[in-house]
Amino acid sequence: MRERCTCCGRWIWGSPPWQGGDLGEDGRINNLPHLRDKRRALRNSASPAKVVLWKTLQQRKLQGRKFRRQHSIGEYILDFYCPAERIGIEIHGAEYFHSPPSPENMLRDEFFDWAGISVLRFEEKWVWLYKDELLNLIIREFRRHPPRPPA
Repeated sequence: MRERCTCCGRWIWGSPPWQGGDLGEDGRINNLPHLRDKRRALRNSASPAKVVLWKTLQQRKLQGRKFRRQHSIGEYILDFYCPAERIGIEIHGAEYFHSPPSPENMLRDEFFDWAGISVLRFEEKWVWLYKDELLNLIIREFRRHPPRPPA
């Protein structure tokens, strides 16, 4: 269920959808308007590794699949998202992989699992050192899911 924030008046999640909550006032889950500025800021401050990977994914360059950059689903923002395949891609620094998952990250993973989205996570250095292997892993994930029409 959604409720208004007492300090700013904007709508917020009362409980996540998989715990009986609402998807949104209009059933919308993708690119919620209140996250627009945050998505734009993330695009404008992307790490060099994310910029390089985006150049490879944009304009259907990877096997004709459309990717979106800094796409939000629910309250979470993915670095890259392929709607037809329902695959998200996250690029992180090394510290993400060498520390235990936070409760917030576990909740995020649970949300994407509920939404039927596979999230692939790669360390930034993979973009520089193993870019072809990284792209092959993404392509293999395409084969795991039958193509679906874009959302």
